[in-house]
Amino acid sequence: MHLDLNDYFPSSNPPRLYRTRNRRDDDSRAKVAAAVASTACERAREQSAKDVWLTATLLGAAFDSGDVAAAQGFAEDLESEGLVRWQLETIIPDLELALTLQTEHTAAALKDVLVQLKVLVTSGPAAPAAVHGPDATLKFVSQERS
Repeated sequence: MHLDLNDYFPSSNPPRLYRTRNRRDDDSRAKVAAAVASTACERAREQSAKDVWLTATLLGAAFDSGDVAAAQGFAEDLESEGLVRWQLETIIPDLELALTLQTEHTAAALKDVLVQLKVLVTSGPAAPAAVHGPDATLKFVSQERS
């Protein structure tokens, strides 16, 4: 596997792919790939990358690594950053797959994070503020105006 750490996204899928394939040494490869993805994301974050997918990719890497605390933190970051519904709907299937590839104990803890994200999907805005107007919010809070 040859990945460019200047581009974090391509490194985000191999952990799930390796664990799904489940050949000899695939679990070790998945761990290395997850570490590469996390490192690439952190590098992008340190360089102030203004990419709406960065935190979502870090969340996926946390699920792939089975890092419950990091997953909870990134889920909270997503909520405060205000991803819109279609973006959350896009990442949930990957998180569900990553959850099935973890141990029972880790999967149970990660499932709590996934449930929180699914609640956000039902309550979050469907489109960015530009579509709703300048007073609209991307935060996952009530969209009612005071």
